[in-house]
Amino acid sequence: MDNKAEKESLIKYLEENGLYMVKKTDFEPLIEMSGRSYEDYPLDVFFGGGKYDPECLMQTVRVNLYSMFNDGIIYADSPELNGLVIVLPPGYTGINTLSFIWNGGFKIIYKQGIRNFMKMVNFESFAMNMRKKYTNNEDWYLYNLCVDKKSKGKKISSKLIKPLINYFKINKKMCYLETNWDRNVPIYEHFGFKVMEKTMVPDSNVEHYAMMF
Repeated sequence: MDNKAEKESLIKYLEENGLYMVKKTDFEPLIEMSGRSYEDYPLDVFFGGGKYDPECLMQTVRVNLYSMFNDGIIYADSPELNGLVIVLPPGYTGINTLSFIWNGGFKIIYKQGIRNFMKMVNFESFAMNMRKKYTNNEDWYLYNLCVDKKSKGKKISSKLIKPLINYFKINKKMCYLETNWDRNVPIYEHFGFKVMEKTMVPDSNVEHYAMMF
């Protein structure tokens, strides 16, 4: 099954399990939700030069949503948009430069400054190399899973991720993710992911957990 056919199959399965496929008109509330969700996330603090910058994080999410909309699968728990998942198909190797610029990347550079922006560039290279090391880019890449702080305790994460994992189990597919916060590791382990490697993001004090299902 090629990526297009498998993407359609996965979308159908997720919808059958009550999940909501995101539309571009949903982007702005999802961007605001992500800003709340990632407050004080260690990697974003590192990108911000030691402080969390919600405006920069939200612009980064905006660029990702627009750049990944056609190739990836972006879905939420419901039209209420309490949580978000971005999952990318086998072969994904990062946002290309033209897409980054076209979808607002220059605003990130302007906001962060070249030095902090280069931290983001170097991290993406590091993360993609780590993923390739374990999957040879043949995996489905769980790029983003976030839940609104306002919805904590409502089992939104389970609703978002269980059908995805079940699909991969049934179809014997690899799924890869990374997290940079140790408190997230037990959550992913609960869903069946295993830590393949724990290391540090280069030139930082931020932990990096490569995990696979």
